[in-house]
Amino acid sequence: MRSGTRCPGPVQDALIKKKLKFYVIDALSVAKATGMGARINTIMQTCFFALSGVLPREEAIDRIKYTIKKTYGRKGEEVVKKNIAAVDQTLANLFEVKVPAKVTSTKELPAPFAADAPKEIADTLGVIYGNRGEELPVSVFNATARSRPARPAMRNGTWRWKSRCGTRRPASSAASA
Repeated sequence: MRSGTRCPGPVQDALIKKKLKFYVIDALSVAKATGMGARINTIMQTCFFALSGVLPREEAIDRIKYTIKKTYGRKGEEVVKKNIAAVDQTLANLFEVKVPAKVTSTKELPAPFAADAPKEIADTLGVIYGNRGEELPVSVFNATARSRPARPAMRNGTWRWKSRCGTRRPASSAASA
């Protein structure tokens, strides 16, 4: 069990108030050590079933291993062995962080955005990170490069609106008789 004194004070406070248990794992290290590269899906799935109580822990682990054999068996015994080793190493590297009875940390939360961010962005992110996103008007979320407004373009004598997702006809362009 590890100590939770390195958590920022507000995080400790939230954990204490909600009576939460807190676990950590370095899934990427486990994946690399077991030959899985950067693939952590099996490791995280094992963590979920080991902690959630959806199934008894041993039964969940047995089912995960069975599913690994069934799913990856056609890819070869080596792939199956790596995945099963990852499951076994997950349990050895999953640690509960001891949550103190009262806040002991004086650390503050880090700033959620760059200091040189424009004021509008800093203000918006501050509200979002403060879990008050419902207070923001929709107008603060302007169109971005991913959702550019459509622009008209003439093609074959018909106006069409081009968007990043392809070409579409506007609803008002009914065919004339």
